Amino acid sequence: MAQRDARLKAVCRFVRHVRVDDARHELAAGNHFGARKTRRPPHIYSAQEIDHLIEAALRLRPKDGLRPLT
Repeated sequence: MAQRDARLKAVCRFVRHVRVDDARHELAAGNHFGARKTRRPPHIYSAQEIDHLIEAALRLRPKDGLRPLT
């Protein structure tokens, strides 16, 4: 649904541009689909969680490569 909303808004921006030359072009409602982008609140890692993540990363294979260090 959010993708359709983004596409419709792109078309609406184009139509607004074209209407300058020809007012006969109809402009659809920009909120037709009613989709809104919503974000989840960010997760703040505790010091203990960060330690666990680093320990898990150091166990990644191959041990002699860059992957465990990055």
